[in-house]
Amino acid sequence: MVSLNLSEASFVGLSNPTARTMAITWLTDVTNLDIKIAGGKGASLGELTNAGFPVPPGFIVLASTYRDFITQTGMGGELLSAVDIDVHDSNALVEANLKATNLILEAELPISVQDEILLNFDKLNSQIGKKDLFVAVRSSATAEDLPDASFAGQQDTYLNISRSDLVDKVKDCWASLFTQRAIYYRSEKGFKTLK
Repeated sequence: MVSLNLSEASFVGLSNPTARTMAITWLTDVTNLDIKIAGGKGASLGELTNAGFPVPPGFIVLASTYRDFITQTGMGGELLSAVDIDVHDSNALVEANLKATNLILEAELPISVQDEILLNFDKLNSQIGKKDLFVAVRSSATAEDLPDASFAGQQDTYLNISRSDLVDKVKDCWASLFTQRAIYYRSEKGFKTLK
């Protein structure tokens, strides 16, 4: 499984700092102390992996990778503007969703990040030993399952993803942060879009 982290967070370091590369880390290199960089799901899967439970191997695209993508493309202001709406206006929600999603999907993910994701996919493929590996691309939010808020099920999950579709599905997963439901929920709960 490939697990993606999609929310805003401050970099707080990994339990094993030598394991971190620019964009990703492996489940074996995170614990429940790494929620701010790996998200709740990623950190929990890392904790289970390190405790010896039978978790499929995988890697996490870190929260900092998402933030860097937003910063490097210069779309932060446009994203904020797109979602600065009356969330009780369903037409405005539709338009905000379309604008924000298009900004993410039309932006180019840096080649270095694409290369790193694909290199680690190839490592995963070698580790598993299958000719045609298919993975899941899932969100792993850094603000999941709080006492007064839960983001479970709000972002998209993609199953049976091949190497050729992996980078596009990472962006699709990031774009799902801006579904109508997600925009509405963040607004109602008082969460900032980009922190």
